[in-house]
Amino acid sequence: MAYAAMQRRFFDPRSGDYRDTTGGPVGSHAWPFSQALAATLAVAPLERPRAHMGRGGGVPWTTTPGEPSRNTVSTANAAVLGLRLYLLDPQAAFLQSSTRMLSWLDECLLAPNGLFWDSIGTDGTVDRSEWSYNQGSVMEAYRLLYVATGNPSDLARAELVADSTLAAFSSRWSAEPAEFAVIFFRRLLDLAALDGRADYVAAAQAYADRLWRQRPHSLLQQAAVVQLYAALATDRLARRHRQPG
Repeated sequence: MAYAAMQRRFFDPRSGDYRDTTGGPVGSHAWPFSQALAATLAVAPLERPRAHMGRGGGVPWTTTPGEPSRNTVSTANAAVLGLRLYLLDPQAAFLQSSTRMLSWLDECLLAPNGLFWDSIGTDGTVDRSEWSYNQGSVMEAYRLLYVATGNPSDLARAELVADSTLAAFSSRWSAEPAEFAVIFFRRLLDLAALDGRADYVAAAQAYADRLWRQRPHSLLQQAAVVQLYAALATDRLARRHRQPG
């Protein structure tokens, strides 16, 4: 009842944001919003999960009626958000909810090849599409989980997703939208900055060079190229600063 009252009095469904005070303008500050998110994560395990969609943890792709599928991208990025909040403010609810989301992904959307399928519907039907950005989101979640816990198995899991994606997509990058692939490679560079894997940097550079040769024909593709080259430049500068002398 307390959660329902919070949503009724402070949440604005049109904007997806809260009010700081009852009857006040929509647009909450970072601290009140973070606490509302913590409250939402805290009550989430208490909801009765739908048996045909696995136990609780999957995050719906949209709140639009009739389209309540739970997706890898929404679930993994919710875990990423929770872990980033945990690193800023180590409340147990942030960590617990994020790990629960990752467990749900393993249970419901993990493919035999180590990648993650796209989504599962209310009837249990799984969309088995494998998109690179989904893999990048899961990989980032496990990277942050390692930063939060220091557990080597979390880092190993992030690397497993990275290695599985690079192997599976080695012959199909040309068919993957650039804006999808760049999300994966930016996350891969974040992982490389943590574990020092030079082969990850080389893979990102090779893909960036491929995009450059293809001369993108849309703003979306061009923006993807800029983001990836910026990430590579940032990685190069960081490595230079870490070198002795």
